[in-house]
Amino acid sequence: MTAVTLYPRAAIQSLRITPSERFALRAADALAAYIHRRAMRRDARLLADLERERLLGESRLAAMRAMARDVPRL
Repeated sequence: MTAVTLYPRAAIQSLRITPSERFALRAADALAAYIHRRAMRRDARLLADLERERLLGESRLAAMRAMARDVPRL
């Protein structure tokens, strides 16, 4: 009777990562990190723009209220 393995030796060796594959994985990780950092910077800029718009809107609203207080009522 011969021993039968579920995973032949050739299949196990093919699961190993070669140096070139490792390099490609590192490059892909670096690219993903770069894209993520750019997206985070873009989001930070958008949030800063929204905050400026909010402050501008608040100041305009305060100015309108001040002008409304100065208008005499009939």
